[in-house]
Parts: sequence; structure tokens; C-alpha cells
Amino acid sequence: MSHENVELVFSDAERLPEAFRKSKKGSIYLTPYRMIFLTKGKDPLQSFMMPFYLLKACEVKQLVLGANYINGMISAEPGGKTPNIRAMRQ
Repeated sequence: MSHENVELVFSDAERLPEAFRKSKKGSIYLTPYRMIFLTKGKDPLQSFMMPFYLLKACEVKQLVLGANYINGMISAEPGGKTPNIRAMRQ
């Protein structure tokens, strides 16, 4: 499954590398094992893969008067930093 016009936002971005500091627009692909986000245009962050087993505190919100979104925390690797993420379909 895939969706276009998705926005990816990293919370607590001031402690992350520069490529993660602004919201990103692009497409998201859902597989049985992971979410894959691909940015539009030329961006330092070209793609971001989120395996489901590393996604914690996951919430799926389906709002009546707003964009649906998935909110959670992803760990890049064991012992790594844990940024908060939000993927939003507009």
C-alpha cells in the first residue's frame, strides 16, 4: 500500500542531524514489515525506513476534520537515539 502527499515530522529535532530538522513531504509505502518514506525533490534525507519492530508507542489517528496520522517513536538501532516521528496524510 502506498500514499502520496505525506508529511514526515521529527520531534526533538534540535538534537538530531540537520537532515532531520525540517518536516519532509513525499510518499509512504507500507509493507508487512516496515514503512518506507521517500521525499519529493532534492532533499538531504532521500528516504527513511521504519521497521515495525522498532516502532514504539504507536498511535494511528483517524480524525473527522483533519488529516489521518501515525504517531510514534522509532529507534534507529539498538543503543541509538530515539526520535519521535509523525507521518501525516494530507
